Amino acid sequence: MSACAISVILEVFFLRCARRCTAIVVLLLAISLLAGAATALSAPEAEKVPATVADQRPYFIMHLDAVSSKAFFEMYDAGLLPNIARLFADGVVIPHAVSPFMAGTEMIYPRMRQGVPISSHDPVSWTTLNRHTGEYLTYFENVWGLWRWVPRYALGQAIAGIPGFEGLSRLSMANFQRILRDYGVVEFFWFVSDGIGHYKGIEAQKSSVIHFDSMLTPLVRYVENSPDSLNVVLYCDHGMSMTEEFVLTEEAMAEVAGDRAVLCSYPNVYLVDESYASEVAKALADRYEVDFAFWRDGESRIVGHHSGGSVIFDYDDERVAYSHDGIDPFGYCDLGYSGEALSDSEWLDLTCCWRWPAVPVQIVRYMENDYSGHVVVVTNPPKSMPSPTGFIARHKGLSSSDCTVPVLMRGPDINLNPVPESIWLQTLHREVLGIDSINSLIAEREPNSLLVSPSGVRLGLSPAPSLMFQMGLDEDLNEFVCEVDAFRSYNVRLWLGAGMATDKAYSPLPCGAFSTRAELFAGRIALDWRTLHFGHDTQSQVSARYEAESGITVRWAYPVKFSIGVTW
Repeated sequence: MSACAISVILEVFFLRCARRCTAIVVLLLAISLLAGAATALSAPEAEKVPATVADQRPYFIMHLDAVSSKAFFEMYDAGLLPNIARLFADGVVIPHAVSPFMAGTEMIYPRMRQGVPISSHDPVSWTTLNRHTGEYLTYFENVWGLWRWVPRYALGQAIAGIPGFEGLSRLSMANFQRILRDYGVVEFFWFVSDGIGHYKGIEAQKSSVIHFDSMLTPLVRYVENSPDSLNVVLYCDHGMSMTEEFVLTEEAMAEVAGDRAVLCSYPNVYLVDESYASEVAKALADRYEVDFAFWRDGESRIVGHHSGGSVIFDYDDERVAYSHDGIDPFGYCDLGYSGEALSDSEWLDLTCCWRWPAVPVQIVRYMENDYSGHVVVVTNPPKSMPSPTGFIARHKGLSSSDCTVPVLMRGPDINLNPVPESIWLQTLHREVLGIDSINSLIAEREPNSLLVSPSGVRLGLSPAPSLMFQMGLDEDLNEFVCEVDAFRSYNVRLWLGAGMATDKAYSPLPCGAFSTRAELFAGRIALDWRTLHFGHDTQSQVSARYEAESGITVRWAYPVKFSIGVTW
């Protein structure tokens, strides 16, 4: 909106109020001016909507953290997940999606959102070093590298990921339609299954997944009532393996590398000189704490040492060949493999149901990343590293319990023919679903509203997402405030506003005003707490409103003030 339009609106609004013209005249004038501006501003926003969002029905994507295919289907087949079974009864089930090594949310989620390969400059561990440039990324920088990809409305679900706070997610699920109104791709996160699995083990994790299933009733009802209106996806980002023996892998890495290392942070050993890689890898392979130690032997070969010999991966951008010296630790010959170079997808097809899914591709593509170490160490379950936080389960290895996860899909735009048995999980959004989850905003504006009570009129008009113009004409107070959405989640929305207000009891002239407004949502009910600061006065109001599907709105404000209106 231009500064000229705003100044005209304010001038007309407050001059009319000062001259005690009727509320109807002011209201009609404000509607005509603001509605015209809203139309002009919202048009460019529509042009930014990606075709993949505009042309498809919305997607509701559920992220179930750290649950392996084995654990998930044990519950699914036993009938312990009835809502999930109802949701996907006529859908698509991919039982063996493979998450990239090193299996973790920081590894898979940013790449899945962007549709980029493992070699992208996204986190590969929690503390990393660029082996070419020496750029050091701290734990907190890599955490930020993960969380900056989470949609802002879903950031609050990190709190619900703390054991004991899961109930907040139930409220979030009751509000999912509010987010669907604005976004063509909506993501819902259940993080607690990861934390509780780490702390309490597999049975506690299964109980958490069963709890998650119980919260899906509103979604199930919505889909069953409108089966062609929504695409629904459920995936697990990585698995989890139970620990039977703790080993000090990082301490072994530091001890073996000594002063030849710049940094040792599992699974990466960053060396002062890459020429030390072979020697360090061989020495690490002799340690009980280490199952594999990989290093680069030239531009197109990776060698991995282990206690029974070594494995060799010869590769280029398209294919990887596997051979071994000594015993075959992965048993691929039992699957009919005879040493040929296979594409990444061919490796996936061959090994997706195996205990060691596509290890040659996993290691090669990981070590193509500039932030992977000169030596990459792997400790596989049931061994794992101890943690000061008391973790009894981890997902740091190459086994299927760490990397193989389920993906379930249904909806009018889910057209996979034939249905694959496995996919690389990082391809889910862009390649498998064909969606752009980054540019998913479809709303041109917030809902407009008009409320009328015996004491006055309140009008809310929005020219663009996250922006509202609030006007109130009351027997005691007239106001005009422009609000900006400062925070949003499934359950809460915080607005900050500035404008002008006139308190008729003190002065007919307007003065500057500042407002804060917090909304708490519970389905179609919204609780609203608002504070308006103007002049030397502060007014607060608590209200509740019910928004019917038809758009009719009923509002109650403390202590006894009722309004009725419409939202559109």
